[in-house]
Amino acid sequence: MLIYIIYFIIIMFATSVGSLSGMGGGVIIKPSLDALSYSNLDNINFYSSLAVLTMSIVSIIKKSRQGDKIAGKQLFAIATGSILGGKLGLQIFKNALSYFPNDNIVKLIQIVITVIILSLSIYYTSKCKFTFNLNSYFIYFVVSMGLGIVSTFLGIGGGPINVSLFILIFGVSMKSATLYSISTIFFSQLSKNFIDFFVTGISGYNLYPLIVIIPAAILGGNLGTRINIKSSNEFVRKAYNIITMFVILLNIFNGIRIILKIFY
Repeated sequence: MLIYIIYFIIIMFATSVGSLSGMGGGVIIKPSLDALSYSNLDNINFYSSLAVLTMSIVSIIKKSRQGDKIAGKQLFAIATGSILGGKLGLQIFKNALSYFPNDNIVKLIQIVITVIILSLSIYYTSKCKFTFNLNSYFIYFVVSMGLGIVSTFLGIGGGPINVSLFILIFGVSMKSATLYSISTIFFSQLSKNFIDFFVTGISGYNLYPLIVIIPAAILGGNLGTRINIKSSNEFVRKAYNIITMFVILLNIFNGIRIILKIFY
């Protein structure tokens, strides 16, 4: 029972700050559940993906009601790119689990990639003001596909990467980037969860934690989106940087713990 309470707190906190900053929440959920060592890597990725998908649905609905929407052609490009990327990312993840005999090796690879990408993301959003200001639908497709691959493979929802890349490539504001990010997260995680539920099946997962994971994601998505709607671009930027730094430190902690497990 205690572990379910801890799961609820982690998921609600992660999806709250994820919907506020556009990070999605998976970037917090995955390393936090890794640190608990209660579930295996496949289950953790499943929980993280489903929580982030639930949060993104809540967030998109609330933002749409406030009048924040993406143009139809851009949304189509983001959707198709994210869905394809999500499918490819899931396949890469499954192949990695099959190739390496130990889950910890895959975890370590994910952590190293995550820390590098997050470090670049926080540097860009806090120090660099350069943008390409592109507006091609094909570029939206390519960027969304790349983000879908990376986020699904890493099991983090991809939010921090999404936000900084949308600002860099398209020159959008911080709050607009959060909406683009959450839309990308929605479609990539929808693709992954569709495959899990209707293609490969979910019989291999421990489904009991979903009793707390889904309600926590709904509450977190609702709370974080409310704060985002009422906040300035600068507040969202600061929240993004603080949360990203926290996640980097959490991943470094998990990386050290895994290295000690592997070699000692």
